Amino acid sequence: MRQLNFDLKRLQERHREGGFVTRRDRSYALAQAANTLHDLGFKRLRAAGFRRKHAEALVREWQRRGLATGTLNPS
Repeated sequence: MRQLNFDLKRLQERHREGGFVTRRDRSYALAQAANTLHDLGFKRLRAAGFRRKHAEALVREWQRRGLATGTLNPS
């Protein structure tokens, strides 16, 4: 398992807010974000090392893919 995916999974285990479906959806979204960052070249990223540049890279990739605004800015 990739380090960022593992770190995010551990964080979710410690912070169990929300119902089952909410936690499942959050887990899926975080895994997808971690996988996207890995595909973008951030191979050894850890949760503690997540910075603004990583968030900006994710947003640029999501925009390049043409994801809906609601996907980028959930309400």
